Amino acid sequence: MIKDLVKDDEKVIRVLKGCWNEASRQDMYDDLLAGMYPPLSDWWWNTYEKAPCYIQGNEVYCFSYAIVGEMFLLGTLEELEEEIKTREEEKLTYWGLERIHFLNQHRYGEAFKLLKEGDLWTSCKRVEREALKRESELLAIREQHFAHLKDSDYEAYSNELEMAKHEVNRQIHEELIYV
Repeated sequence: MIKDLVKDDEKVIRVLKGCWNEASRQDMYDDLLAGMYPPLSDWWWNTYEKAPCYIQGNEVYCFSYAIVGEMFLLGTLEELEEEIKTREEEKLTYWGLERIHFLNQHRYGEAFKLLKEGDLWTSCKRVEREALKRESELLAIREQHFAHLKDSDYEAYSNELEMAKHEVNRQIHEELIYV
């Protein structure tokens, strides 16, 4: 199922009961019970839109807050999966967020300049990619020294790996984040 859609009948009912349908002169939940909408089993809560949705065939219809009581075609299941994938790729992860936090806390002028030029996200995303690449390289180098423990003493291997991760984390902060 699509990541944005969760089964939460309570939220769906709460929103539908609170919306008046001018055409039928009753709330949308009563319309649902009267068969004007698909059964409750087809309804989902959309965590991204923060609205109830229902699936009909391959199409997802979402509740509209702009025109209360209206349902609009959000898209097909495939289109929504692609949109979520794109959204996830655009989201800053740990290293990008660390960089933006550092800029906001310690280099506000630089952060403001990047923001004004429209380059703040791009700059943080670039640092994030470099940091992820550097992290995997450094961890691979450090892991060579204790990889033999993986089969014989897994607890020692885990401890060494955890210490290596902390060292790599510190090194990346010094090399890429705090510059």
